[in-house]
Amino acid sequence: MTRKHLLILIGLTLILGACVSVPATPPPATPRPIATQPAPDAVALTLHREGGVAGFCDDLTIYADGKTDVRACDDETAQTGVLTAAQAAQFFTWLTEFQPFDRTITDGPVADSLTLEVSFKGQGPKSVTDDDLAAISAFAQQLLTPTQAQPPGSSDSGMTSGLAAVQSVEVQVLSGAPTSLLVIARGAVPDGCTSIDETSWTQEGNTFIVTITTIRPADMMCTQALVPFEETVMIEPENALDPGAYTVEVNGVSTEVAL
Repeated sequence: MTRKHLLILIGLTLILGACVSVPATPPPATPRPIATQPAPDAVALTLHREGGVAGFCDDLTIYADGKTDVRACDDETAQTGVLTAAQAAQFFTWLTEFQPFDRTITDGPVADSLTLEVSFKGQGPKSVTDDDLAAISAFAQQLLTPTQAQPPGSSDSGMTSGLAAVQSVEVQVLSGAPTSLLVIARGAVPDGCTSIDETSWTQEGNTFIVTITTIRPADMMCTQALVPFEETVMIEPENALDPGAYTVEVNGVSTEVAL
């Protein structure tokens, strides 16, 4: 073999070697964490509430299967229940999101102070924030509502009412005999425990006055964040409305409508 042939053979060998693909060694697999599934009767949350203007003393237990026990401190009989679909979705989201914690929440050294003791058996990686804690405790307190102390003849003990903060008012004129007005009021309630209670309306000449009230548990600790609302009120006068300009006022916010 001549020198020329030898060089050609070496070149072909190098080219063919570069074209052969060598499979890459796969990186070692990272073991996936195994989630621990709690037993259905395992306790997921407990809440003890004591004090406040209404004199609360009650306990709540939420189990891993969504069942609940509510009992007053002076009554060994528990009121059993089950979380609704919406409540269960929210609660189990928290359960898989947050780490376990035990917290005591109090109003401080004031008369009729309210104390909450919360024990949460979370299985998630995140630490609970103050806002998360407020949301979880408000959620749990809502489940305690049946045991609120109430004096005889009163179904509103421990509740406070007010006027909804309305930001805008829209009026739609509905055809018919007589003409009706559909009032759409938008605004926000001050926290996660306040809800719309009642709506009513009266007529004074060419002005319709609409009132929207709110209600909330007096001693419940809640998320301090505005919650938007949209409330519709149907105004159906007994008598036909004459053509002209009318004013619709909802909790102090007014708008004009022409018929």
